[in-house]
Amino acid sequence: MRFDVGLASAQDAVYVATPSYRHREFVIPALEAGIHVLLEKTIGTDEADCLAMIEASRRTGARLMIAYRLHCEPGTLDMIERVHAGNFGEPRLFT
Repeated sequence: MRFDVGLASAQDAVYVATPSYRHREFVIPALEAGIHVLLEKTIGTDEADCLAMIEASRRTGARLMIAYRLHCEPGTLDMIERVHAGNFGEPRLFT
């Protein structure tokens, strides 16, 4: 399947939520068509793919944004409110 067919008639942006190893094949044609891309994390599976997509965005001026959908999920928002309300004791951060 060729993704670039019909991109000229696409809207202002596309949302790409394919498996990470397939991101580059969809993102670069969209960016090269001047279409902004909202890309589900992770951006790619290796540095070469990531740099190629970033470079395509810089070269064309089309925006490339990494999405993280859980920020707006009802369960996540509820948990944040509960932590702020003190329902779980003293919050601690770790990495």
